[in-house]
Amino acid sequence: SEVVVVLKACLRDTDRSVRRECITALENLGERPPGYRLVAIERLRQKAESSDTQAQVELAKELSELKPRLSTNYVEAYKWAAIAASRDNQTAKYLVRELELFLTAGEMAAAKQTAKAFNQGRKQSGFE
Repeated sequence: SEVVVVLKACLRDTDRSVRRECITALENLGERPPGYRLVAIERLRQKAESSDTQAQVELAKELSELKPRLSTNYVEAYKWAAIAASRDNQTAKYLVRELELFLTAGEMAAAKQTAKAFNQGRKQSGFE
């Protein structure tokens, strides 16, 4: 529709608040701006790395739903779900079980190792 075209054009505006309003309007119309998901994932990754459990769960969900479906996305999704599950997040526990259906034994071992390394690194740094 013409409204969507205008809203996508306003994403090039130099004013950040205008761009945010356009993104919100596009989302309300069921549209996603180009590159939106990758930017959202990067923001979630930053929050997840600072031990934000909810961001870890959301990042795991986003990565598991990315298309094309790549095993590297499932491995990283499992890593973040496992980290959040280790903090007793129920949604993350369900997601871990779901992701186990899509990973090979080697991929699961790699994902568990990166989750363990992340948790150990946070503890050694005094963040946990």
